[in-house]
Amino acid sequence: MVILFVISMTSAFSQRESRFIDMHFISGGELVLDSGGKITSPSFWISNQITNKEFREFLDYAKNNPQEELMWAGMSISSARNSNSQPKIMKIKYSELLKDTLNTTNWPTENYYESPEYNDSPVIGVSEELGKLYCIWKTTMVYDNLNESEKDPVFPYYPATALQMKYARNTNPTLFSDKEVGFRITIME
Repeated sequence: MVILFVISMTSAFSQRESRFIDMHFISGGELVLDSGGKITSPSFWISNQITNKEFREFLDYAKNNPQEELMWAGMSISSARNSNSQPKIMKIKYSELLKDTLNTTNWPTENYYESPEYNDSPVIGVSEELGKLYCIWKTTMVYDNLNESEKDPVFPYYPATALQMKYARNTNPTLFSDKEVGFRITIME
């Protein structure tokens, strides 16, 4: 009986914690900038640069399921000002999000995104909106693959902000390359 419990707990832990694969913990604190300013940050997890292969999985899912909807809870600007307001259910059909295309301006070669040769290279040219939708989709995919006992709470993925990037780069520079071109995602806990 004890062995079965240990096996089930190990399995639950590994499934739940799979969302931290390729993520790096950044301890919260305060960073003093050269300008004399300060950045204060809570702890968070930050990913490696999202690869072409990872992003293609998202767009391929959208192409294969155009009539499905991606849904999330959000606050409208007017309701965000009202402290008694509730989140609104937001949604977009995958066919609609496919209208937002990647900006190819800085691609090193014409087939950079599609070529298997560049699978593990950072995805380039993702709009802010498409990056946000990628995070919502990724959170949904992780959540849908958890057992009921693992689902509460699941912290969502978010696109890394400029301040998080600066803070993480200064506190753990080995995570970043000189050729940082893609985007990263975070999990706040």
